[in-house]
Amino acid sequence: MTGTSQEIAHQYLSGLLQYLAGGGEAALQSAYEVGRKAIADGVGGLEMLAIHQKSLAVALRNTRTAKESAQLGERAANFFAESLSPFEMALRGFREANDQLSRNLADVRTAHQALETERRRYRDLFDFAPDGYLVTDLEGRIEEANRAAGVLIGIPAASLTGTRLLQFVVEESRELFATRLKQLPQDDANRVQDWEFDILVRTGDRFPATLGVRVVRNASGLAVGLRWLLRDVTERKRMEEERAQLLVREQVARAQSEAARRFAFLAEIGNLLVASLDSETTLGDVARRIVPYFADWCLVYLVEPDDRIRLLCTVHQDSAKTDAASLLSRGPVNPVSTIARVLSLGHAETFSALPETANEAVAGEPFDFLREQGIQSLILAPIRTHQRVLGLLVLGAVEPDQYQHDHMALAEDIARRCALAVDNAQLYHAMTVERDKAAEANRAKDEFLGILGHELRNPLVPILGWARNFRKSSALAGDPALSQGVEALERNARNILRLADDCLDLVRISERKVNLEKEPLDLNQTVRGSIETLRPLAEEKGLQLVTRLCPSGLWVLGDRTRLEQVINNLLINAIKYTEPGGQISIRSSTISDEHEIEIQDTGIGIAPEFLGQIFQPFRRGSKEWLTSDAGLGLGLAIARKIVELHGGTIWAESPGLGRGSTFHLRLGAAPSGIPAPDSGSVARREPVQAISLRVLLIDDHKDITDLMKMELEALGYTVLTAADGQVGLDTAIREVPDIIVSDVKMPRMDGFQLIENLRRTPGLASVPVIALTGFGMKRDVEAVLTAGYSAHLNKPADISELSDLIQKLAAQCG
Repeated sequence: MTGTSQEIAHQYLSGLLQYLAGGGEAALQSAYEVGRKAIADGVGGLEMLAIHQKSLAVALRNTRTAKESAQLGERAANFFAESLSPFEMALRGFREANDQLSRNLADVRTAHQALETERRRYRDLFDFAPDGYLVTDLEGRIEEANRAAGVLIGIPAASLTGTRLLQFVVEESRELFATRLKQLPQDDANRVQDWEFDILVRTGDRFPATLGVRVVRNASGLAVGLRWLLRDVTERKRMEEERAQLLVREQVARAQSEAARRFAFLAEIGNLLVASLDSETTLGDVARRIVPYFADWCLVYLVEPDDRIRLLCTVHQDSAKTDAASLLSRGPVNPVSTIARVLSLGHAETFSALPETANEAVAGEPFDFLREQGIQSLILAPIRTHQRVLGLLVLGAVEPDQYQHDHMALAEDIARRCALAVDNAQLYHAMTVERDKAAEANRAKDEFLGILGHELRNPLVPILGWARNFRKSSALAGDPALSQGVEALERNARNILRLADDCLDLVRISERKVNLEKEPLDLNQTVRGSIETLRPLAEEKGLQLVTRLCPSGLWVLGDRTRLEQVINNLLINAIKYTEPGGQISIRSSTISDEHEIEIQDTGIGIAPEFLGQIFQPFRRGSKEWLTSDAGLGLGLAIARKIVELHGGTIWAESPGLGRGSTFHLRLGAAPSGIPAPDSGSVARREPVQAISLRVLLIDDHKDITDLMKMELEALGYTVLTAADGQVGLDTAIREVPDIIVSDVKMPRMDGFQLIENLRRTPGLASVPVIALTGFGMKRDVEAVLTAGYSAHLNKPADISELSDLIQKLAAQCG
């Protein structure tokens, strides 16, 4: 035993003997202080158990009978339990820190600084935690271990770094341990697994242990490490058995009927305390249950946040007497009163005679009133946690010397339960505050995504527009290099637009903010349209497209645009991961009451262990996929969500790497009797020459207004421009255009202020106004329409689509 341990043992023995000699709460407080010093000096729970056993042996030397020894052992167990309280506090703090760390890992990119602060705050608790804590990589190689882990395994914590956890598992269980370790990265990051294995220590002995393990993932969802909580189950069971024996001996010493009655009483108190998070109402209910059980009067005081002491309620079985207690002062209690003194000491006290009150009106104490009611015995039990005092229970009985040691223990137990209920209520309040903060953060995230989409789309409008116009130029047609450059410019700009749309689509779908506009449609037609759209991309890569579609129509009820998005994503995926010269086969068929689309490629394939991951956001099928020109990994995730919204299924199959892959899409067949739409109703058409209209374009991006002015004037419109909302309003008042097309996010006067002013201006109130913005979320569209805009288009809009909308609105006004 070290010098530190010997000092702890000496202090523990001294305190124990004092407590057994009738030291009471003061002696118990010394046990608590010994526990705190043991933690600070690095003395563990096992050493404290050994110190307790040696001290108990010293205390039992002078006992004469077995009964006397048993009684002495019971009281010594209470002293030992109090000395372990600081260990329980450290463990709870450690667990709370570990839970907080696990929650924050998912957001490590944006919360790194806060996480590091939390980790530094709880570092000391990590080292002094009585349970073993390990940090390993995905292969189980130990990167960090606390002192308790070193004690359990029998190797200093610093020496554990670099070793593999597998080597400490008994040989007959290592294969199972390795298999489960390999499967861990595929498990849910938020689920903690509890394993049970026998652990080898350096001496060659073994002990049964529980290993709580959790996978840590980065912000992209990739597994980056493991966290382990190691516990010696043998010691825990031994302690549980000893506590059970103590409880049995205590129950034998009491009358069976009284034990059952007390158990029922405590159970009812427990039910009351968990029934509501309104702590004041709950404490009143507890007081009303205490009175008929072991008190004639029960008063409850609460400590306010400013440390003032307030009388919450008074209870007596006789409602008339309870009403009389309303005369008691409800103001703050004097800080030098008996109540304040008991609260400051923090432990229960009994009184066989009520304290004298010199001036009750000033002190705010109830003793004169209770004396008038015949109260002769009193218990004052603080409602407190280990950190602070929350209130006070005052129990009074008319019988003299009514309250003995077991009554005070019961009162303290009830007070502790009340403290937990009050503490839980306060924690719940704090949680709701944090929840509101999280909701606000989520709203800010959505707002950021909307702004991001807007800011990405604004520069894409002139890029795509000029690329479209350049392609029509006869001067570029004769220059292969310039033609190729313009095609590359347009293709990459559309890729950027697709990435922005994917991000917004994923948010819309995950928040269930996507409304499907279902109609009868033929899946074969949808597939043909996607093939024709993407055929140039496949031919550019030298891929062969083989189509084997069912001769009859495959009619389903679906959103045409969203299902086209799914087919396009699957075809783009196949083109992207198929080497030049390969082949892509597209087949459609009917299976029972479902229609299936199958897209098979001869590409790089998918490893079996990745088949379940490729439909997750930001995940791809293997490291080979990372070397291809992949995007953000959102296409398949969005496709799955859209298919699920249609009530269908989508999955992938692959024989393995280098052997191609097959994607299956199944949707339920449309009910018979639903009329099929005219196949020509969705055909695209080129923009037609517009009737002459005066159009006012308002946008703070000059490149956008210049391009749109040129394109609209080519269609026959007369176009006016304005660089912001204020200039646009002045121009509209002066020129009175037929149609106004405006951005929303602008300096000086934004689009919402603009539409408000337009609708209040005579001569302009009925002019159609189109919102042309980069904000494409549903709530953004609803916001502009509610504000008074006639229609909304998302940037970058096709000029023919904009022209059609202008003509439609002009016709409605004409």
